[in-house]
Amino acid sequence: AIGGQQLDCRAFVALVRQLVAALNGGRPMNVRGAWAAVQHTSCGELADRLRRDACLRLRGLATGEAQLAGQALPLSEEALRDVIEGERREVRRLWEEQAVGDEDVRRDYWQEL
Repeated sequence: AIGGQQLDCRAFVALVRQLVAALNGGRPMNVRGAWAAVQHTSCGELADRLRRDACLRLRGLATGEAQLAGQALPLSEEALRDVIEGERREVRRLWEEQAVGDEDVRRDYWQEL
């Protein structure tokens, strides 16, 4: 555990990669700095991927190329709100499942997302 948070395999591998990169670069190993880099890199990449995927799904709905939650346009305001809220819940679920880092770092990236 780092900072009271259990590391999953992805987080552990990312941390080890940061430490190896420091060693290979002739820099002193700094676990705290490596962990900070892992958190920010991982959360930033996850936020970018989730944002991109959600935008693609919503654009598909807007252009009529795809459906979300079995819905296609035109939709009533309420139905559209429900579809968008369902998309937000799914993005949040994926975020909670995949985000790596301390609570405050994950929260900051989630708010940005």
